[in-house]
Amino acid sequence: MGSLKGGTSAVKAAADAACVNPREQSVVVASECRNAYPNSRKEQLLGDASAAVVVGSENLIATIDEYVSVCDEIVDVWRNSGEQFVNWGESRFILDEGYTRSLSFAVNELLEKMEMQPSDFAKIILPAPDMREYLKLGKRLGFSAEQIQDPLLLEVGDCGTAQALLLLVAALEQAKPGDRLLVANYANGADAMMLTVTEEVGRIQRKPQIHRLLSRRREFKEYSRFLSFRKLCPVVESVYNLKPSNAQTWREQDTFLRFKGSRCMQCKTEIFPPAKVCGKCGAVNEFELVNLDDRIVRIFTFTLDELAGSDDDPVVGQVCANDESGVRYYNIMTDFEPGQVEVGMPLEFTFRKMNELGNFNNYYWKFRPVRLKEDGEQ
Repeated sequence: MGSLKGGTSAVKAAADAACVNPREQSVVVASECRNAYPNSRKEQLLGDASAAVVVGSENLIATIDEYVSVCDEIVDVWRNSGEQFVNWGESRFILDEGYTRSLSFAVNELLEKMEMQPSDFAKIILPAPDMREYLKLGKRLGFSAEQIQDPLLLEVGDCGTAQALLLLVAALEQAKPGDRLLVANYANGADAMMLTVTEEVGRIQRKPQIHRLLSRRREFKEYSRFLSFRKLCPVVESVYNLKPSNAQTWREQDTFLRFKGSRCMQCKTEIFPPAKVCGKCGAVNEFELVNLDDRIVRIFTFTLDELAGSDDDPVVGQVCANDESGVRYYNIMTDFEPGQVEVGMPLEFTFRKMNELGNFNNYYWKFRPVRLKEDGEQ
């Protein structure tokens, strides 16, 4: 959906579908990756994100109690077909005639329909075009600063279509049963949605994903590298970009995409990649597939190749590593500082896009340094 409020609009459509057919569920995914003109102020503010929610009628962690939508044919933020960069109108016009007016109308309309006051809500989620305007709008609507959900601008940035669902997930990870949440979203009008948190919310709070993902991110400071990764500046490709086989990718999807190994049903030896013949006891075709992607491994040996990388990522780390079950892996490492790599270093698996060779996107798993220890890890 080509709108910055596409996420909340899709939630409304999914909720309507659940009312018509209570047995079915819908997965709503909102993603955003926008480019602003290089070296512009907006480039510093924009962020990339993706968030997903399941909408249905059973085992609900929150109920949708009311929904208000208002349309306004305004040209304030746009990107024409084929354009690489986002366009903005005059900021005062956007904020006064678009953002503030539409959101105020939608939120006040919802409060009036529900006969509620701002103080009745635990959190309000507002789109945040910068560090000040969402706070000014929240105060104008009657909400205190404590009620306004942190928009994560310093951690993620303005992530457009994904922002409303991302902040909703962040709010739900901290909410208590009975809390009321107000979600507002802006683009050519505004959406406003009221939710009530249920007892089931505890299911998603055992392992908060937003905090976990943000604490595991790795930042880099090279602007030229940023431009290259966004395909705004061409670079010489790595010698490791070999042409793949789409047939093999399909045949080996359990290995390439799901990262499964085999476990011998006779001696319990685990092997990666999966093998029909057990290397320890010799059993043939007596194995089961097991998931390996959530394991922590430690470096057994490694090399850092300073000649094989691309211009924007010159050092290629090639690693042999073992997990606690004795499975040995050979893989490429990413998101690392060359001077910090050492034998015994703990690594985790991360699913990454490798290249676009063969005229299709290719994905596989890489190692990366463990950034946040989970409960119980050494």
